[in-house]
Amino acid sequence: MIIYKNTAGQYVYSRVLSITGGAQSLVSGLSGASQNGLTGYISKNGGSEIVISNPIEEVGHGMYKLLLTQNETNCDTGVVQMTVGPTSWYQFDPVYFQTTNPTPSVSITG
Repeated sequence: MIIYKNTAGQYVYSRVLSITGGAQSLVSGLSGASQNGLTGYISKNGGSEIVISNPIEEVGHGMYKLLLTQNETNCDTGVVQMTVGPTSWYQFDPVYFQTTNPTPSVSITG
C-alpha cells in the first residue's frame, strides 16, 4: 500500500477474522477504540510500536478502517496492527505501507 508522506486524513483498512475452533470467519459488530478492547499500533521505519489514538471503525462485512494522523504518516515505511484485547480469538491482517511525496516534482523537457 502506498500513502502520502506526512499527510493527515488517510485510512488503512484491515479485515478481522475469528479463529476459534480452527475455522475462520469474518467478524462484524466491533467498533470504537475503547469498545471491545480495539487498539491500533504503528511501527514507523522499523521502530518500536506506539498506540494510535484514533478509533477503529467498521466499514462492513468484517472490514475495518483506521484514520492516520500527519505524524503517523511521517515515515518512509510503516506497519499498522489492530488488536481486539489480549485474550481474543480475533485476528486482524497487518497493514504494511510505503510513503511517497504528496506533491512530486515533475520536469518535462521537449
